[in-house]
Amino acid sequence: MIADTIDNWNLYFTKESALYEGIDFIKNFSEAGCDGRYEIKGQEIYAIVQSYETQQAASRKIESHKKFIDIQYVLSGVEVIGWLPAAGLAELSAYSEEKDILFYHQTNVITHIVMAPGIFAIFSPQDAHQPGCIYRQIAPVRKIVVKVACHLIGESTGK
Repeated sequence: MIADTIDNWNLYFTKESALYEGIDFIKNFSEAGCDGRYEIKGQEIYAIVQSYETQQAASRKIESHKKFIDIQYVLSGVEVIGWLPAAGLAELSAYSEEKDILFYHQTNVITHIVMAPGIFAIFSPQDAHQPGCIYRQIAPVRKIVVKVACHLIGESTGK
């Protein structure tokens, strides 16, 4: 898991990285743009722009993905995303190949990341995360989640 300000993206990967394509989309997205799905590189890199209200952590599921890395960025509002290693967590339901999602039972051992405009977080398959949680009070959030296929990482850099 990586969390930092969008201005520091270059500390983690180069412009040749598939992750940069996601950051570039985020940096160039117009807040006047509509919610919905945006193709960046076909089915391998795409963005979902969504609006919702934050909820109590107890009502938000902890999740992870196997095929895609998430880059999460809040356009407006503030939310908390919980994070913890997925290894050893009790699965709540079977992995959905179609939706690339695995849900876990709640746990009290979780790190909280406050997400506000200007901050991005990257969640890899080993990172369980719990997005959409209340910061101080229920609040509207507008957010971009860029999905980057895991197999693209390292292709352009030879890693």
